[in-house]
Amino acid sequence: MASTGTGPGFALARKSTTRMATRRLSHRDTLGIIALLLGVSCSGVNDSPHPEILASAPVTSLGGSAGAISTGLIFSLDISSVAPGCREQGVAMFYRTIIRDGDDHHTLVADAGNEPDFAAFTHLLTDGVDEEATWCVFLENVGGGGEGMPESQFFTGRPGTAPDFAGYTIDRVEFQIDSVLIASPGSDQKHDGIWTDFGLAGRVVVWGHR
Repeated sequence: MASTGTGPGFALARKSTTRMATRRLSHRDTLGIIALLLGVSCSGVNDSPHPEILASAPVTSLGGSAGAISTGLIFSLDISSVAPGCREQGVAMFYRTIIRDGDDHHTLVADAGNEPDFAAFTHLLTDGVDEEATWCVFLENVGGGGEGMPESQFFTGRPGTAPDFAGYTIDRVEFQIDSVLIASPGSDQKHDGIWTDFGLAGRVVVWGHR
C-alpha cells in the first residue's frame, strides 16, 4: 500500500525530562510485574485496534472516448441517501486526485488525515441504512460516467447482517488501481487528432475494526 512523513533533532534532554523518562520506565516495569503475577502477557496493555479488510468491490470502466484531448482521469466514490450521482448529491472520496497514464498498481487512500469529508462519508457507511454507492470515472476537464447501486450490493462479502458496515469503525478506504488507459488521439474517430480513449479498472477496499 502506498503511503504518503521527521523534524529536526532535539537538544540534549534536561534533567527533569530524564526523571520523567525514568518514571515511565518504572511504571511500565510495574505493569509487567503485575501482569506476570496474574499469569498474563502485558504485550496488549496499550494495543490499539488493528484495522482489517471488511469488504472490497471491483470497479471496471469498460472504456470510453471523447472528442477532446486530456491526460488525466478522475475517480470518485459517492455515498448518497438520494438518487445516484457523481459528487452532486452525497459525500464523495478520491475526486481530488488526478490519475495519470502509468498509475497502474498505485493505491489511492482516503482517511481522516487527507479527506475533509471522511467523517461524513464513514457515517453514511455505518448508519445501518442501505444508501446508494456510486462510482464515476471522468476525463479531466471533459466528462465521463458512472454506475450506482445500493451499498448492500456494492460491498458484497461485508461482515454482519446490516446493509452496510453498521457496528464498525472505518479507518480508511482505498482505491487500488489495476490498470489505466489514457490514449490521445487513440482511435481518432473524427480523424482530426482531437480524441482521447480512456478506461480505468481497480478495486475499492474498506478497512475498519469493531
